[in-house]
Amino acid sequence: MSDLKKQYVKIQKYISESIKSIFWHKITDQIPPVTKDSTSSIIFDLDGVLCTTNSLRIFYEIGIILTLKYIIFQCCLPSEKEFYKIIMTTPAKSSARSYVMPNTAMPTILVDWQCSLQTTQQVQTAMINHINSSQLTNLEKQFWIQTALVITTPKKLI
Repeated sequence: MSDLKKQYVKIQKYISESIKSIFWHKITDQIPPVTKDSTSSIIFDLDGVLCTTNSLRIFYEIGIILTLKYIIFQCCLPSEKEFYKIIMTTPAKSSARSYVMPNTAMPTILVDWQCSLQTTQQVQTAMINHINSSQLTNLEKQFWIQTALVITTPKKLI
């Protein structure tokens, strides 16, 4: 089977499973919602230790139609590495390096957020401005902006 055919089958399976899950699962909050606009601490968890990432909820928060359009027009599934590559050069205050996977550096704008060097709103604004000023298509910009907003809003991510 050719690589293109394998990728098509993988995308088709992903879309099929995502659509099925819309009808058979209910989105629930696993932790109480944040009540303050600012927090004094951020706890970063290895997925599955304290709580797990709700993939279906992320799908809803980014937007079902937007996600499906992205998958269809890009002919691939979005990835964390791709997102990091897009926001890697977003201006940040920190020069510290952090790694999320072997050979995958975390963008310094996210290091700023983890270290409380910038507020959530400042980080989101910086990422949005950076994405909007890029050479991405409008569809890609919309998708990655929504992704940036979801990953920096814990109550939407979990």
